[in-house]
Amino acid sequence: MKKIKSIVFLLLALSLIIATAGCSNPSSNTSQNVQESDKQTENTGNKDSVKVENIELKIRSGSTSGSWYPATGVIAQFLPEDIPGITCTITPGAGQSNAQAIQDGTANFAFGKVAATFQGFNGETPFTEKTDKIRNLGYLYDEAWHLVVNANSEINSIADLKGKRLTTQTTGNLAEQMTRDVLEAYSLSYNDLKKVSFVGYEDSIQQMKDGIVDAFAFATATPASALVDLGSARDVKIIPIEPDKIDTIISATEGYLKRTIEAGTYDNQSEDILTIGSAIHMMVSSDMSEDMAYKITKSIYENIDRIGESHATYLGLTPEKMAIDLGFEYHPGALKYFNEIGVTVK
Repeated sequence: MKKIKSIVFLLLALSLIIATAGCSNPSSNTSQNVQESDKQTENTGNKDSVKVENIELKIRSGSTSGSWYPATGVIAQFLPEDIPGITCTITPGAGQSNAQAIQDGTANFAFGKVAATFQGFNGETPFTEKTDKIRNLGYLYDEAWHLVVNANSEINSIADLKGKRLTTQTTGNLAEQMTRDVLEAYSLSYNDLKKVSFVGYEDSIQQMKDGIVDAFAFATATPASALVDLGSARDVKIIPIEPDKIDTIISATEGYLKRTIEAGTYDNQSEDILTIGSAIHMMVSSDMSEDMAYKITKSIYENIDRIGESHATYLGLTPEKMAIDLGFEYHPGALKYFNEIGVTVK
């Protein structure tokens, strides 16, 4: 019996040794594989640390019914396709508030209006500090200020707004500031009007349709979809600004420009309309790295056609048209791309 027990013990011991030996090689191989995987991950990490910069692009756009929102929506689609590590979020905004958002870091990419950008750079009202972190990424289009009234209205001049009801855009939008500046050129202020409503395009159009207000002041590219919408419901006319008043307005505010709404831009518009306006551009923060600004600029310029498909305002854009000297500094990353494709900022 003892002999049998000894044999059984020896067989069990031998089985254990064989099992242990059999497991040792896979364990060793697994360990080696893990080390190789770690090494590949480390190498990939080193590679990505050079080429990939994880960034949340906080995009400030315009009102959802304007021309900025569809364009920024398309940009938010193709940037992650072209640039690894980038994610995009979009929030509504306006010219002045977007400039402030770039300065305080709540946005790092935005559409803006040149006149508002200059106001921020100079620390002028409504800004309480200079927005010196703004860097240009490219010009987009021109806009024009409109004052629209019913076709049978007795309002035929800006001066006739005294005692009338006006709807204009929200505070923080350059168009609202333009409205203030135009009134001031005629020695008027909001206090001289019967009522002033500060709302978005859609609400302003509805107020005009309902007869709640006498006039609608706004600024955008022409033809303005808001005016086309309003014109489909009732006959309207656009009130011009007298040439001498235009000179007064643009001499007082850097970034304001003379604009002409050419005859035929809108239905039943038989004459040119003289007014003021500004230019629309893209801006980023100076805190953005040169490499990231370069990649964003490159992606945008290589997808210009897609931006044009989002809204007719952007049709026909080229790098040459977009690389305009607007009077303030371009981001070095944008300049790097321009130099690469042989385009000179001028």
